[in-house]
Amino acid sequence: MSGTQGKDISDALEMASEWLGMNAADCIENDIDLPKPSDINSLSLVEHNPFKDDKDIELKFDTKKSFVSMVCVDVNKYLGKIKNQ
Repeated sequence: MSGTQGKDISDALEMASEWLGMNAADCIENDIDLPKPSDINSLSLVEHNPFKDDKDIELKFDTKKSFVSMVCVDVNKYLGKIKNQ
């Protein structure tokens, strides 16, 4: 669905968990079906580039330093917070 970056791996994973929590909570609160989870082995940084159709944005990343990872999130932490911001 998306990618994150951070000052280090821990920061990037924390940002990914927060992004997931906010988006999952938004789907739940707005009665939108949650997307089906992807098989982690089928994910590709190149093929899942969210900007591949946007000619104004060129996604650059170092393939030797980039990776796909699973993150976990406590969605309850985000429920109700989105509407209050």
